[in-house]
Amino acid sequence: MRVAVLSANLGAYECPHSWVTQRPPHGITIDVYRFTDANVPPRPLAMTSRLLCGLPKMFGAWQFAPGYDAYMWVDASCALLHEDSVAWFLDQLDGAELAVFRHPDRRTIREEYEFMLERMARPDETYLNSRYKGEWLQSLYEEIATDTSYVDDRLYASTAFAYKPTPRVQLMMTHWWLTKSRWSLHDQIAWPYVIAKAGCSVNVIEQSYLKCPYLTYVRNKKRAA
Repeated sequence: MRVAVLSANLGAYECPHSWVTQRPPHGITIDVYRFTDANVPPRPLAMTSRLLCGLPKMFGAWQFAPGYDAYMWVDASCALLHEDSVAWFLDQLDGAELAVFRHPDRRTIREEYEFMLERMARPDETYLNSRYKGEWLQSLYEEIATDTSYVDDRLYASTAFAYKPTPRVQLMMTHWWLTKSRWSLHDQIAWPYVIAKAGCSVNVIEQSYLKCPYLTYVRNKKRAA
């Protein structure tokens, strides 16, 4: 079994951090791809670096690192903490097409959307506004909320996840990219929706990714790689 671990830090948006070298289980090979401006050249006339990050995140399995049996995505805001981190994620994947963390704080797309609106309306909210001001969050939410075939009963954290590159997953990833480029960089809002619409099988990791012993959150930490 061949496994690829993908991550992207384009435009040096995050401070680079080192990862623990992974020890593959018997019969498994692990290759790590950490994309930067050196191997994913900027497209300044077309995309911000944060939008460009969506390409290896959503098309990595068949365009950036094709040919693997399973994949793991890790945002540049996190780092693998133990040598068996990838093995743990593969265990979570098991027989499903996706293994995802449940969102640590909110339970539905509506809750996330309302949280974003409330926080961004505060005059002292600089972080979220620096990332999402001017994004078409309302249009994205309305696109989902008016779909009467969808039940809004879950929210996932898209920070780190494992998947198999099945046709349904590829369809889901393509739809996910369309929502990101069409409406908003906040791809977490659309993620449960596109997963459900594509009919992907999902194993939900109930543990918060912020408390996962195999992953550490490194955003805004000063230690350099």
